[in-house]
Parts: sequence; structure tokens; C-alpha cells
Amino acid sequence: MTFEQLEFIVAVKQLGTIIAAAKSLNVSHPGISKSISNLETELGVNIFLRSRSGTKVTPEGELIIQLAQEILEKANQIKHLSTDVLINSHLRIEAFPIDSMLFLSKAVSEFKSRYSNIEINISNANITEIITNLREQKIDFGLLALMQFQRPQLERNIIQRTLLTSRMVIACSPQSPIADKPFVTVDELIKYPFVLHNDPLILDNLNVLFSEVGMPKIIMKTNDNTLIKQMIIDGKAMSTYTEILGKSEPLVKQGKLVLVPLKCKDDIHRIDFIYAYNSKKQLSLVDKTFISHLKTAAEFID
Repeated sequence: MTFEQLEFIVAVKQLGTIIAAAKSLNVSHPGISKSISNLETELGVNIFLRSRSGTKVTPEGELIIQLAQEILEKANQIKHLSTDVLINSHLRIEAFPIDSMLFLSKAVSEFKSRYSNIEINISNANITEIITNLREQKIDFGLLALMQFQRPQLERNIIQRTLLTSRMVIACSPQSPIADKPFVTVDELIKYPFVLHNDPLILDNLNVLFSEVGMPKIIMKTNDNTLIKQMIIDGKAMSTYTEILGKSEPLVKQGKLVLVPLKCKDDIHRIDFIYAYNSKKQLSLVDKTFISHLKTAAEFID
């Protein structure tokens, strides 16, 4: 039994003939007739009596059609309920590093032009927090910058898709000895102090990058991005970022912060910006539209 079959028998009852119902529903006469016959066979009763004079509803058919109308009405209510929920719903998103997500503003703006009533909550969080909240379905989407070798380590129940690819850079002050270099290697960095975002995966990054030469001195870990940048400007430490930061960070444009490309063997410093969500999440039209705007906006980032 299908909704389509229920729609067919209701239409025949309302319009009087199978031919009229077929024309109204834009289906073939043989198609609707066969579908109704299959339903009658499944139920073991005749819903209609067919003759040259027309189509007559049987007593059993009257009851079945009445129930079919009620089912279709309930289904329609569910559709409207779903629409109402979407109109008044919100998207919960966490991002890291949010100051390098140049595509996010454009994506949100385009999305809101279509779904103006949907509230979008975007907050900054570290990578581990985002993965945890995705696993527990506390957020709808995570936007992450991950080194490519880390991606297979994500949990199996998290779906991840690439938006764009960038590279790791070293952020330093203009007075730093590496500030004027075209690039820097890990063996040149081990003698300089670092300040890092307080996240286990960030530390894992450095453990992999410096595995052959030894870890540099880490003087502090914090989630205060402003403090990290200030320590770099003051020449007290260096840190790791993505090259995309240079296109959005005023401190870089003002010359107060310098981004030096990092050169590693095997291209291990490549970073993917991804969107991720729990595999149990049923993507709605709203979700798919937001993802579409993310992809389109990311295409404009060189």
C-alpha cells in the first residue's frame, strides 16, 4: 500500500470515474487502474465495481476511502509541521580557526537571503571540542582546518567533506630572524619559543612536524587567540596558522604580524578546511542549502 494508491482511490471517488481521476492527477488511465487493482488484491476486497455505466464504490470501499482521506490529511499536516519547524529552527555551528574562515561570511549572507527566519549560531571552539560536540549531536556542523594526515583519525560516525586546501605558516613578529625568509623549515624553528592554541590535536600537529628534529619550546597554550597574536607581535613567541589568515587578518596587512611559509618534506603541512556533521544527522533542505552556500563561497578563496 502506498500514498499514491490512496490518492488514486480518493480521486476516483471524488471525480466519479477512473478516466477523470487519471486526467486530474496527470497519470495514464491503465496505470491508475492497475494500481487500484493491485491495492484491491492486497486488501482482499473490491473498492470499486466497474461497469460500462461507470465506477461505483462498494460499501467496503467507502470505509477504505474514508480512512485513506484521513491518512492523507494527517500526512499533509506532517508536511506543514515540518515546514513550520524549519522556518522557526536554527543552525548550530562551531568553527576553528574562525578568523581564517573567509568563506563563512559570504555563505551566511547568501543563506540568510533565502531563510531569513532561521537563526544561525556560530561560535569559536577548539578542534577537540568540535569533534566531541559533533559526536554528541550538540551542534549541526563543524567547520575545521585539519592537517591532511589527521583526517583519517576522525571518528567513523563523522562525515567530513573538503571545502578548500591551504598550507601551514609560521606567524612571527617583523623583528624575528625568520621574518624576511621566503620560507622556513622545521629544523630552523626548534630554537624558537612557541605559543599554541590549547588543543591536543594542535600539539599532535607539532609532534608530527618536529618528529625528526625534536620539539621546540612551548611557553604557553591558550584558547585566547588575541593573546596569542599579541605575544607574537611582542616577539615573545611564534605560532602556527594557515596561509589564508593573511587575506583577512588586519595585523598582517598592517605589518605587525608576519606569516612565513613552512616547508616540509612530503607536503605534510597541507591543511584541509572541511565541514563535518554526525552521520546520524538527516540532512534537511535547509542543511543542504547551507552546505551549498559554503561550497560556493569557498570556491572564491584562492
